[in-house]
Amino acid sequence: MHPPDYITKEVIEDSAKKLELEIGFLGYLIISFSNKKYKSDAVIKKTIQSVVRKYAEQGNCVIVGRAGCIIAADIEKSLHVRLVAPLKYRINANKQKYQISEKEACELVLETDKKRIQFMKFFKDDKPDEEIFDLMLNREKLSDDEITETIFKFITVR
Repeated sequence: MHPPDYITKEVIEDSAKKLELEIGFLGYLIISFSNKKYKSDAVIKKTIQSVVRKYAEQGNCVIVGRAGCIIAADIEKSLHVRLVAPLKYRINANKQKYQISEKEACELVLETDKKRIQFMKFFKDDKPDEEIFDLMLNREKLSDDEITETIFKFITVR
């Protein structure tokens, strides 16, 4: 068995092509999803769903974000994992990764959280995470190797 494909930006790139939009503009539209519902929101949502679903149905892939946990929820043997960590841990991780100040890292984490919440709400409404994810792992408590091993073991028994 070959290693799984790692799908992340491809969802936005493929969706932009289908919608005949610039990638940056589609990203802007996704970020601007609000509580108000517009006709274009439904078209964008349907397009993203079809792209994510295409990858998920092919199998042997890791879909990072992009509401894959919701869109592929009914696919047998799919595994939906959420990695979590306390705010301070995420700030420090971003500070080191991007070589930025603590203030900049904090702003980045909070802005990313806000966008993620907005994007996920667009697909799941107010459904709690406990109903969406099969497994939640805390990055502060586990090493990358422990996370990888846990996920791999979970996949093999499923």
